[in-house]
Amino acid sequence: MKETIKRDISCSDRKWKGDEMLILSRKKGEAIQIGTDIEISVTAIQGDQVKIGINAPKNVEVHRKELWLEIQNENTAALKEVSDLSSIMKNTKKD
Repeated sequence: MKETIKRDISCSDRKWKGDEMLILSRKKGEAIQIGTDIEISVTAIQGDQVKIGINAPKNVEVHRKELWLEIQNENTAALKEVSDLSSIMKNTKKD
C-alpha cells in the first residue's frame, strides 16, 4: 500500500522530487518540524558539511544512514544464523 504524502501548498520553499522526497532550504538557526514531536535544526554550516540537531522522543531511533544500513545488515545476518541453528536443531532431534 502506497502512503499518501500530505502537501502543504502554503509553504513556498517546498520542492518535490517525485512523491518520495521533500526538499527544503534552511539556513543556520532554522528548523524543520516533523509531526508534533520531532524537530531538526541546522546548527552549523562549515564548507560542505552541515551540522544538524535532532530533538525527538527517546523512543524514536535516530541513526546516520550508513550506520542504520549496517545495523540492518547485521540483523539480517543474525536472523540467518538463527534460522540455520533452528535447522540444525531439527535435524539433531531426528537422530
